Amino acid sequence: ATQLKFSLIWLITLIKKFRQERPMLVVVNMWSPYANTLALVAARLCSIPTIGIYHYYEERSSITGLLTPVKLLAYRLGASLCSRVLTVSQAHLDVLVTQFGFPPTKIGILYNGISKTGTSRPNADHIPRRLLAVGSLEPAKGYDFLIGVVNESATPFELTIAGTGPERTRLEALAKDSPHTIRFLGSVTEMESLYQQSDVLVHPSRFENLSMAILEAMSYGLMILANNVGGNSELVTNNKEGRLLPLDDKEAWSQAIGDACSLTLSTYRENALERSRKFSTSTQCERFLQEVDKVYLGK
Repeated sequence: ATQLKFSLIWLITLIKKFRQERPMLVVVNMWSPYANTLALVAARLCSIPTIGIYHYYEERSSITGLLTPVKLLAYRLGASLCSRVLTVSQAHLDVLVTQFGFPPTKIGILYNGISKTGTSRPNADHIPRRLLAVGSLEPAKGYDFLIGVVNESATPFELTIAGTGPERTRLEALAKDSPHTIRFLGSVTEMESLYQQSDVLVHPSRFENLSMAILEAMSYGLMILANNVGGNSELVTNNKEGRLLPLDDKEAWSQAIGDACSLTLSTYRENALERSRKFSTSTQCERFLQEVDKVYLGK
């Protein structure tokens, strides 16, 4: 009852605000499919067009439990209330259309953008190689799998993990007796020096929409090792900017890490830098303006 009362109050507040300000367009960040739905409802009641930007990647099979009908209703509302729907990868677009019924004619892609592109670190590869992992320390990110691979590897290298989360204590225990140096930095606010001091980004995430960690690492010329999931293949071409690997395949990951520690990385570095330039913030701003045209002009 309390939640319903709060929702009604928030809906009324939004309606009043929209009627007062009369915006030409409301852009709603759907950071999860169930967030900000009230903003879509308020905009529709005020006859204001909307663009909903969906970031959170999940598939229909992962939605279970008592709240399943509510969650599916949130998707249906989004599909019907948005004038235009944007997501950050072709992989997620396909999921929204085929599994959740979003009309393909009203959905487009707006990739994540990076403001700083093509700024490589020094060309020399470190010996031993410096591997970097970036992300929240939670089960979906796959760090337990990565540490398992690292612990069994005979190849010399160092691994630095930047990020914090509920899995940190367990992961530190897994890494305690590793034959390799594994550093946990916790939350890092200034990433530039860390990217510049690293050779390879290892990204074992089990679910992914469009990874900012991969984009940022490529902009500093790092070779990428990642699972072939979600939108990763839209960033990385196998054997060009790095390697795309079968999900949680220990043998494939071990081989890829070994290769990354023995190969000269200059070609991977140049390819990564070139690829990152296609995802500049200015390019994505132009794409967004094209999507706005589709709302107003039907282009």
